[in-house]
Amino acid sequence: MNDTNLAELADLEQVIERHWRQHRPTMYAELQEQGELEASIRQAADNTRGAVAQLMDEQGLPFLFAWEAVREEWAILPAEEDVDEGDDAVARDAMAAVLGAGDEGGTWDEDE
Repeated sequence: MNDTNLAELADLEQVIERHWRQHRPTMYAELQEQGELEASIRQAADNTRGAVAQLMDEQGLPFLFAWEAVREEWAILPAEEDVDEGDDAVARDAMAAVLGAGDEGGTWDEDE
């Protein structure tokens, strides 16, 4: 991934924080209450950056295609109003994706 593409993801934590606050207020409040909001945002950004880099490096995808392919995995989660109220599994899966995705250690490592 080159410097131009890295610059496009430089403010990803801010993008995630705004998106979650606006579109995932319940999850946002729960993470904040548990003291895990900042770490979760950082993890989501790291996972997203790593996945974008991996798609670009290993599959040769252009930056925008790689971003589109992975942005909804960790960073730009579906809005709460788009998830059925009774479907708690979707919310749990979204949080698991944020907190547990990446390599076996829970993060993406671009050097691997």
